[in-house]
Amino acid sequence: MIIGITNCDHSFLKAVSQDQYLFVYGTLKREFGNRRAAVLLHKSAVFIAEAKVPGRLFDFGNYPGAVLENSGDRWISGEVFQLIDPERTFYSLDKYEGAGYDRVWVSVNVANGLIDCWIYVYNGPTNDLRMIKNGTFTLRE
Repeated sequence: MIIGITNCDHSFLKAVSQDQYLFVYGTLKREFGNRRAAVLLHKSAVFIAEAKVPGRLFDFGNYPGAVLENSGDRWISGEVFQLIDPERTFYSLDKYEGAGYDRVWVSVNVANGLIDCWIYVYNGPTNDLRMIKNGTFTLRE
């Protein structure tokens, strides 16, 4: 039985508990695989799909911060991973993300439906931050 996935072709997923999915939108994405935390994630998880979630993405220079919204007017692009050992991986990622981020539960859009995932969201003020208008984080050269 697959839990936490709706309107989705389940053939590409293993039957796992829903808390094993993580949506990432910044330096944990596959393109940043040379960073320590990204290496940890990619060694302990399986890429599932590209995805998006309603919200705003803010630029901190070398990393972004996400703020979720219900409106669906703005979207954050990212990737969904299935964690092999969620307890161990989240222990490390919670330390990496730090006090400025909360891990929350959210439904993300994939090409063929929704997947319920964890996501790290920014929990501070955004007044003086630059919003990434296209919702996709990339490093500036």
